Amino acid sequence: MVGNLDDIGDYNNYVADTFKMPYDPDTAAVLVLSTPTMFDVSFKKWFMQKRKEYKTMEAVVENVPQPIQMFVESRLEPLRKKLDDANIDYEVFYDSSLWPNRKPKILLQTCGH
Repeated sequence: MVGNLDDIGDYNNYVADTFKMPYDPDTAAVLVLSTPTMFDVSFKKWFMQKRKEYKTMEAVVENVPQPIQMFVESRLEPLRKKLDDANIDYEVFYDSSLWPNRKPKILLQTCGH
């Protein structure tokens, strides 16, 4: 995975009002993207650890219903802990983060450009 540091103001300058983030323009924003090697190296290693932990593929399927999401969460956990320990407020959005009306919370394609 790779990260890109920017600020909310840059994002808000490119999106329609309905997608603007309600934060100070100077608020830091970090975009984390997966790379092809993430799957071939990191995810496979993580998945094989789960396979070893749960013994059977059936147990993995039962205990790891969303493997990609759980893998990403496991990778973000050390960062979350550091931010929590430093009393830094943060919010995490995923490409699947939606409001109740099914509108995306953030346009990640815009963040990547």
